[in-house]
Amino acid sequence: MLRIASIGLGDIAQKAYLPVVCNHVEITPVLCTRNTELLKALAKQYRVEECHTNLASLILAKPDAAMIHSSTESHFELAKTLIQNNIPVFIDKPISYHLQETKELITLANSKGIPLFVGFNRRYAPLLTAIKDKGFTNLRLQKNRSDIIAQARVFIMDDFIHVVDTLLSFSQSSEINNLQVQTNWRNNELAALHVQWSVDNTHFHGSMNRVCGVTEERFEAFGQLQKWQIDNLSHGSHYQSGASNQLGFNDWDSTLLKRGFVNMLDDFIVRVREQKVDPNYSQSILDTHTLCEKIIETAISQQPNKGH
Repeated sequence: MLRIASIGLGDIAQKAYLPVVCNHVEITPVLCTRNTELLKALAKQYRVEECHTNLASLILAKPDAAMIHSSTESHFELAKTLIQNNIPVFIDKPISYHLQETKELITLANSKGIPLFVGFNRRYAPLLTAIKDKGFTNLRLQKNRSDIIAQARVFIMDDFIHVVDTLLSFSQSSEINNLQVQTNWRNNELAALHVQWSVDNTHFHGSMNRVCGVTEERFEAFGQLQKWQIDNLSHGSHYQSGASNQLGFNDWDSTLLKRGFVNMLDDFIVRVREQKVDPNYSQSILDTHTLCEKIIETAISQQPNKGH
């Protein structure tokens, strides 16, 4: 059994991670938060015996790994301290708002041979992974929200990064060409974003509208005489030669399985057990953050009243 600590037990941790971590047959969960009332409640809910209210106490207890679910601003210092103490780290994306900090953490983890893992769950969503080897001419991902405008850096690094990473995961190369960025603003904050680029003969389109009145996600992949469409990671269709085949799950499959969290955690466990750094994985994480930084710079240049 691996003792894996969850640090920061807010909404995302409670909805997406604790139900998987605390019920995993290979994990003995450890909880860490400064909120003592929340800590007590979650420990009771999941029957967790080991709890900590600060990072120093957790590090002294030497967990096998730690998963960071706290605010993005806190990621860098938390992860750096854990890695310096030889504890494998999972970060619920992004690593940091700032590319230099991301590079520093990846370099530190690689130099010490400590796994650094980022929570890009769509890499593990079954309906997406099932079609990755099909060969496409065009891919399009839309991820929209009802009404949440934000500063460009927050918009892109906290949310749009999922769109970027998912599209890059379907690419055979990180050498992108013809990057184009279009933005829409409201009250000097980013409301919608559209990007596109190409790799060899494949074209990638990613968009996010956060003032469209609905929360939704649609992935479309086009090949020769066929198309795949996947909605909200849970269902979709494969069209070919005028016929369609429905894609989906059985009634008992959980939402967290459909969205990739179950398979993602399994992969993290493998990496923790092996205690090895995968250079290709590290590079893919850096590629995603680097492209996001380029998109941020271009988006800010289009801002009516420029500012970071």
